[in-house]
Amino acid sequence: MLFASHPFFSRPVSLSSSPPSPAQSSVLVGHSSSFTGFSSALHNAPHSSDSWPPWSFVSLRTWLHCHPLCSAGYGLLANWAAIRCCSTDGVAGIESFISGCVSTSSPCAGVGVPSVSLNLSFSASIGGLAPIESMMHADVRESYLNREISCSMAQMPNDANEAPQLPEELDVSKIPKHVAIIMDGNSRWAERRGLPASMGHEAGVRSLKEVVKLANTWGIKVLSVFAFSTENWLRPKAEVDFLMLLFENVLKDELSSLAKENVRVHCMGDLTLLPDSLKNLVSALDERTKNNTGLKFCIALSYSGRNDIANACQRLAAKVEAGELSSSDITETMFEEELKTSWLGEERDPDLLIRTSEEQRISNFLLWQSAYTEFYFVDSLWPDFGVAQFKEALLTYQNRSRRFGKRK
Repeated sequence: MLFASHPFFSRPVSLSSSPPSPAQSSVLVGHSSSFTGFSSALHNAPHSSDSWPPWSFVSLRTWLHCHPLCSAGYGLLANWAAIRCCSTDGVAGIESFISGCVSTSSPCAGVGVPSVSLNLSFSASIGGLAPIESMMHADVRESYLNREISCSMAQMPNDANEAPQLPEELDVSKIPKHVAIIMDGNSRWAERRGLPASMGHEAGVRSLKEVVKLANTWGIKVLSVFAFSTENWLRPKAEVDFLMLLFENVLKDELSSLAKENVRVHCMGDLTLLPDSLKNLVSALDERTKNNTGLKFCIALSYSGRNDIANACQRLAAKVEAGELSSSDITETMFEEELKTSWLGEERDPDLLIRTSEEQRISNFLLWQSAYTEFYFVDSLWPDFGVAQFKEALLTYQNRSRRFGKRK
C-alpha cells in the first residue's frame, strides 16, 4: 500500500488521530512540490509485498486531468490515497470506494491534517478507467462538509432555484447598472477551517452562483467578476490546474441554466493561454448565449487591465500605420471601443466595484473603466459573501453622491 500527501490537497491543522497502521502501508511519501512530484512518487514507489508485482502507474496527473474531481474536491478525495496496483502494464481499470471521512495525523507533515481514506484497486482485466463518479458518494461528502464546516454553512449561499426579491430597503431607481466584483479570500476561508484550498475555491463557486441569481433578479444590467488574472498564472501549478478544471466543470454545469435564465455570458482576457478544452467551452458558451437579453455576465479570465490598455493602444497604432486614421483622430470613445469591455455598450464602466477579504486595492482589474467607479471593500471572505453582504454593498452605494467632477 502507498500513502501520499500533497500540500495543495491538505492544510496542516491541529487534530489528534492515528495515522494509517503499518499493516495498511509500507511506504510513506512526503509532501511533493507539484503534481509531477506526486505522480512521480507514485510511479517509482516500491511494491508493498512479494505478493504484488512491481509498481506500474501512469501519470497520476494525467489521470486526474481525464477525470475531474472538483465535484467532490481534490482536498476531499486525495489527501491520503491508498493505492494497490496489480498490473505491470499500467492502469487498466479502477474499482473504488471511500471507506469514510476521517481525520488522520500525517507523519510526513509532522502535524495533523484532515483527510479522507481512499482505496483504489487497479484491475488488469478491465479495459479503460471506470467512471470516477463511483467515488463521489453524496453521503460521504455531505458528512464531511457537515462536520468540518457546519459553523459556516448558514452563511453560505443556498442552492434555491429562486433568488430573493429586491429588499424593500433598496431603491429600485438607484440600482447600479454595472457591478464588478473581485472575488478574494477563497484560500484563506479554507485555511481558517483547516481545509484544503480546493474546497475554498469550490465554496466560492456557491457564492458566485448566488450573486448571479441576485443580480439577475434585482435588475442589475451587468455583472463582471474577476475570476483569474494573468498574474495568477504564477501560482503553484497544482492550484492553477485545479482552477482550470473547476472553471471548466462549473461552466459545463451552468450552461443550460444560464441560457434558460436569459443570461448572456462572455469571458474576456488572454484566452489563448487557457487549456484547449476550456477555450472551446468558453467559445461555445458565448455562442449559446449571445442573443440573450437579460443580465450580461462578464467573466474576466486570464485578464489584465494593463494588458487590455496596451493591446488597445497597439490596435489603434496599427490603424494609424495603415493610414486608416490619424493620431489626432483618436478619442476616448474610440479608445474604449478597442477595450475588451466594448461588448457591454453603454454599461461598460462599473458603477460599483466590490472587493472581499479586507483587501483595499483593485489588482489590475478594469483600470480604465473604473475611473469614476464607487469602491466598496468588505471584510467578508468571498465564500461568506451572500444576500446580506450584497444588499449592504448596494445600500452603501445608494447612499453615496456621485458627482463625476461636477457640483450639484
